[in-house]
Amino acid sequence: MPRNQFDLPVVVERDAGQPLSVQLGRQLREAMNDGRVRAGERLPSSRALASALGVSRTVVTTAYEQLYAEGWLEGRHGSGTYVADIAAQSVPAEIAYQARDRPAKAGVIDLNPGIPWVGALDTPAWRRAWRLAAAIPPVARPDRR
Repeated sequence: MPRNQFDLPVVVERDAGQPLSVQLGRQLREAMNDGRVRAGERLPSSRALASALGVSRTVVTTAYEQLYAEGWLEGRHGSGTYVADIAAQSVPAEIAYQARDRPAKAGVIDLNPGIPWVGALDTPAWRRAWRLAAAIPPVARPDRR
């Protein structure tokens, strides 16, 4: 049975201290992670969900964009927004962040997003280049064209 726009397990509170889009994104992520919203399921349009929640469409599109960026949602041209298949198998954000805090094993490159690999960085050369670039005032830099 398809889920209608009012059946999503989300509620936003204007006085919660968090932006409405963050609240919505968190609640949708939790619902997808624990199976209340399943992989392959179609989500309501941004207009319909915004109307149902009594918020602006920008709130919903911002939350959807963040979930797209994280891989939780996928768009199907002309068909709508769907929960991505990988969302059902995803690792909760708390666990992913804990993994970032663990020391890397020797010879292993961590490919998690947002973690730079600095193993081959020539630190003295990088510092020299940084100082040289910082010493030139912005108005004196050559035209990039």
